[in-house]
Amino acid sequence: YVLMARNVVGVRLEPYDHTQALVIDPTLIYSTFVGGTGSDQITAAQLDSQGRLYVAGSTATSDLVATTNTYNSTNTGSTDVFLAVIDTTPGKGFPILYFTYIGGSNIDIPLAMVLDSSQNVYITGTTNSTDFPTVGNAVQATGSSNIVSGFVLELNPGLASGTSTLAYSTYLGGTTGNQSANGIALDKGGNIYVVGTTKSTDFPVTSSAYQPGLSGSQDVFLCEI
Repeated sequence: YVLMARNVVGVRLEPYDHTQALVIDPTLIYSTFVGGTGSDQITAAQLDSQGRLYVAGSTATSDLVATTNTYNSTNTGSTDVFLAVIDTTPGKGFPILYFTYIGGSNIDIPLAMVLDSSQNVYITGTTNSTDFPTVGNAVQATGSSNIVSGFVLELNPGLASGTSTLAYSTYLGGTTGNQSANGIALDKGGNIYVVGTTKSTDFPVTSSAYQPGLSGSQDVFLCEI
């Protein structure tokens, strides 16, 4: 969209096939509510190569019905992470292929998500649960009850095998202030990159860190796992 004279909005077009009909305002193909009787929000979404829509968010209820191949069928805290996978193949009616809750006994909120080539789901966000599930060789296996920590997890929905697995999960942060893990990416070697903000003076840094300590009241962090 481009702003033209007198506050008129137009459309700037890239080259296209002039023998085909040009649709500027496509029809609404599908729209739905997702949620229960409490507060729910969606914070990340991504399509895979087979047209399946992965949606991550948070919910304060157990009203959303988990699928049979779920990792966790109920909300275990006041607000839990949820992950849903929806089939967007035309003509199939947009069925939910997978739904799970993930979290501890307090407030857990996903803020970013990415998929790898095998449709494993990587999610990062914030938690103040001291019992958020940690799995594998976690960077940090415990969280503090006094601050908000980041978390990073890898979940295999098991769409092909029918078995859902939490493959990896860790806390990420310091103990003297809150942090928020806001972005996540992968490289071809399977390394996870997380960006966010921290107010902790003891946020874990490596010996090769560009900046080894907190400089202001809140700083950016970049982490590779």
